[in-house]
Amino acid sequence: ASTTAQQTAKLIQEGHKPCVLVVNKWDQAEDVTTEEYAKYLELRLNHFRSSPICFTSAINGRRCWQTIDVALELYKQSRTQLPTPALNKALVEAERHHEPPARKNKKPRLLYGVQVAVGPPTFVVYCRHPDKIDDKYNRYLCRYLGEKFDLEEVPIRVFFRDAPR
Repeated sequence: ASTTAQQTAKLIQEGHKPCVLVVNKWDQAEDVTTEEYAKYLELRLNHFRSSPICFTSAINGRRCWQTIDVALELYKQSRTQLPTPALNKALVEAERHHEPPARKNKKPRLLYGVQVAVGPPTFVVYCRHPDKIDDKYNRYLCRYLGEKFDLEEVPIRVFFRDAPR
């Protein structure tokens, strides 16, 4: 990938922005299917694995409007505001399915969460021993919430805080 593409990818990731991967000049592709090329992109652009892919041909206008529709849907998803009771129910289910591992004899326990922002959906989860929750569990929880609330294609941010006593 070019330096400009790498810099753009880094900005998208750091800004937690949704992304549509657009493959142009698809009318000139030979001997490769969209499924094969999507798998190739998934391997090459690992951080954009959940980003939708649109195969277009700008010269003849094929599927260009589809790309706009996909971008608008991502924008809508990124502005999703979850009801607090639904979020807390999902947190209970997520923890039941996969508990955060204990570290140094301290077992983190998710207590409740609140959504604090949209664009991207951002949540603060209050818990016991938040400093013991690692990035792997954070990624799990983001994936779980994304699947639960049909937000798989947009970044989700989760921060863990010590529960007030």
